[in-house]
Amino acid sequence: MNIKGRWTIGALIGIAIAALALRLSSLPTVFYQGSIRFLEPDAYYHMRRIIHAAENFPDIILSDSYINYPYGFEIGWPPLFDQMIAAFSWALGLGNPDIHLIEMVGAVSPVVIGVLMIIPAFFIGKLLFERTEYGVAAALFTAILPAHVLVSLFGFVDHHVFETFLLSLMVLVYLLMVRRLEWLYHLGVIQAFVILIALYSFPSAPIYCGIIGLALFAGIIIRQWKGEASRDLLVFGLLSFGIAALISALINRFVFCATNLQADSLSLFQPAYLAAWFCILAIAGLLALYLSGRPFTVYLGSLAGIGIAGFLTLFLATRPLWDAISSGLTYVTRGDPILGTIVEAHSIFFPEGSFTLAPIWDLFSVPLLLAIAGFGIYISYQWQKREIDDGAILFSVLFLVSFVLVAFQMRFLYVFALPIAVAGGYGLVRVLMYVGFGEQLTASHHKEKAAIASGKRKKPENSQKPVKKHVSLALSLVALIIFAPTVYSAAHIQTAIAGTPTDDWMMATAFLKEETPVTSYYDDPVLTPEYGVMSLWYWGNLIIYSGERPVVSNNFQTGMVDSATFFTTGSVAVAQEILDRRGCRYVVTESFRPGSFANLLLISGVSQDIIQSEAFWEILESSVYYQIHYFDAEDLPEYSLVYRSPSILGGTNAVKIFEYQPA
Repeated sequence: MNIKGRWTIGALIGIAIAALALRLSSLPTVFYQGSIRFLEPDAYYHMRRIIHAAENFPDIILSDSYINYPYGFEIGWPPLFDQMIAAFSWALGLGNPDIHLIEMVGAVSPVVIGVLMIIPAFFIGKLLFERTEYGVAAALFTAILPAHVLVSLFGFVDHHVFETFLLSLMVLVYLLMVRRLEWLYHLGVIQAFVILIALYSFPSAPIYCGIIGLALFAGIIIRQWKGEASRDLLVFGLLSFGIAALISALINRFVFCATNLQADSLSLFQPAYLAAWFCILAIAGLLALYLSGRPFTVYLGSLAGIGIAGFLTLFLATRPLWDAISSGLTYVTRGDPILGTIVEAHSIFFPEGSFTLAPIWDLFSVPLLLAIAGFGIYISYQWQKREIDDGAILFSVLFLVSFVLVAFQMRFLYVFALPIAVAGGYGLVRVLMYVGFGEQLTASHHKEKAAIASGKRKKPENSQKPVKKHVSLALSLVALIIFAPTVYSAAHIQTAIAGTPTDDWMMATAFLKEETPVTSYYDDPVLTPEYGVMSLWYWGNLIIYSGERPVVSNNFQTGMVDSATFFTTGSVAVAQEILDRRGCRYVVTESFRPGSFANLLLISGVSQDIIQSEAFWEILESSVYYQIHYFDAEDLPEYSLVYRSPSILGGTNAVKIFEYQPA
């Protein structure tokens, strides 16, 4: 192995160690008094499925009667991510893992995936910009970027980090196809299986498949504009989407027994969506072959005409598929008003309703500036050459689509982390070259070495001292300006999320588990349990996992309207009707700010005008929530206070549990 190869491996090992250290910064928070408290509410439902799958391998919960009580709920998350973690737990436990082992494997899984992410990031940078230094820089920014550290912290058991990892694999396979045409057919098959893994691991997979499809589509058009053949792009696209569409159609129909086209769960939508991309690429590619040598305007006009006809066919003849795609776009663009009450569904530029750059700066720090500069330099360089290659097209689509996603919803910040790391790495290396640290230093070193080897010049005793000083100064400035603030933000990024549940909530859920009547079917949630628990939706997952009780509403936002209406209504009769209809025996309340109550009003259907008027305070103080939580239901004999947490918040106990016994 040459010196450069050893340097690269050494650098990547150092980067991996730094990545590991940053992602383990949450250890003191997650490990608490001998137990594990997971970060973010969704982690608790992932762990429910993981524990069930590890104890009943390979079975997994697909429908849960403990959610949306008493109706139950079909889980929208595909099962593969949770099943893989369960499989590792099952194997480590030799087929009989205990809860602590499963929780440990779950807690460490995002760290492992986050650290492994530096490998595809390295190869993407290297293949895209065709130099090893760019790959190392991309890996470095992946390791320290706060946005990526956030979703790969120890204890953050969620599929978000796996989304970024598989997206990076899709991009890497595409770039390998561009740079290694002799592997075309093999890479097309590999891409199909990466797509399949994504489809069965997280619900947003169609977005990332769309990025690849859009890059291929744009590549075929630009190749035609340049007068170049696009057979390789066509073959790669047809293999990738065709194989994935066929296999997913068989699995979804015969394994999951799907008969509809719902976009929010495993159905026939996924294979239909992939088949649509197959058709789009087939039409674009075959038309390019047929019109080869003809003016580009003829090709573009023909493609536009076929596209309009295809759109009308999709809209008129396959309306269910159109509706499914539209519902997905509505979700991404926050067309659902309920999403407006969820912080992570806000635009990263308007997190609280007014424009600010603070969140995007906190999450991406200095690499964001380097990425913007690097992206601009790279694209302008490609444009000046008039040789826009397929790698540049893919990178442009990835960068722009990722930016649009975070502009609509900040929950997609982890997607934007990949193009920021790659473009930031490019910008960093270009800046170092511009200031003389890089190519000029390397060239000077090679000239000196060649002169000494030829005997034309004697090696000066102190020739390396000025160079060493130059290197040290450059590295110190880079560390101070770029890496120090980025690493500092990454090390403290866990403060940007909800964190672990408080002692008050852990004790409250322990009370539910130990001091209330046991409900049936917790480990086999097919049949309906005896009663449910009414709570705010964002505590539903914790109550299910730690309290082992069914809930009306949870973090899937199911049952939100009934939950919000119960807490905000001023009518005791309306509140009791909801509890009776939902079969609730216990109500859990907590102290929260007026802003949270305003969000509940929005969910329950109250207009924004009323919320912003003086009537808001009257609605709050007359609500069932206020009467129960702040006055301990003293005028409501149907509710009996059975638990109050020790902490005081807002003038009363932070968390309370009431037993509901209708007259």
